[in-house]
Amino acid sequence: MVNSPEVSIIIPSLFDKPREKFLVNTITSIKYQTFKNYEIILVNLNKNPALKKKLRIINNKLRYFKTNVPNPGKARTLGMDKSRGNYIAFLDDDDLWDPCFLETALNNLKLKKDADLIIYNYEAIDENGKHLYYLFQDKVIDEKNILKTQIINNIFTTNSILFKKKISRVVRPKFGLAETTYFGLFCAAHGFKIILAREPLVKYLVHSDSDYHNKKHELQTYINSIITWEEFIRKYPAVYPALVKKRLSRQYANFASYYLVNTQFVQAKEYAIKSFKTKMNLNALRLILKIVFINASLPN
Repeated sequence: MVNSPEVSIIIPSLFDKPREKFLVNTITSIKYQTFKNYEIILVNLNKNPALKKKLRIINNKLRYFKTNVPNPGKARTLGMDKSRGNYIAFLDDDDLWDPCFLETALNNLKLKKDADLIIYNYEAIDENGKHLYYLFQDKVIDEKNILKTQIINNIFTTNSILFKKKISRVVRPKFGLAETTYFGLFCAAHGFKIILAREPLVKYLVHSDSDYHNKKHELQTYINSIITWEEFIRKYPAVYPALVKKRLSRQYANFASYYLVNTQFVQAKEYAIKSFKTKMNLNALRLILKIVFINASLPN
């Protein structure tokens, strides 16, 4: 009888032209983990059998699942449903773990017996390995109140968390973009015990193909962020209402600015007004006046 893995590592790789060189490096970084009792669940759009064979040669712990939906959130949900481990870790298909990441994260999570999820710091690097910034850099973090911290500063990520499988039955990743905000908010609001580790045991690669640094994804990111905060207000209206409204107001303002840049003045004005109504502030008011002024100065 084959023993079940202790940890299931879920990786969505959902590009028509797979980022093969990144994915190979990611799978290799898992191979060299000091903790060995894991499985890799790769959820992929691609039908390339040669790539599948190559990855299995690199790491024979890989299980492969195909999806027709290019949505990383749904891919992670599929991975959670297929997982056999007692713990789950997310990893993006272009990021790298330090060799001791799994062992360290698992030991620290087990050490805090009531803890359900651990978040590690990451170091953002460019394609040449040059340091850019750290996840927790310049963020005010209250380790005794992760929910409040998550509302003020999104500290969740899809490449440096490890959590007990029970969370997967309650909180499901919803989006492909802005999913970390959603997953983090609802994990914390549900009452799961979350701990932070400031060691940067993950390399987050920033490159031209990165989801969150790609302009073509900008609109969908704003939409998903707004859906997240609107849903949170509906479900938890009494949880830090002033802070949540401030964040939602900011998302409406971002959306308004996006439409303004793209000269869609009706939509820009609509979301600028929503921003002001949600949380009255000078920035939203200035944005409304700017939209009205620019629109009025254009030739008919």
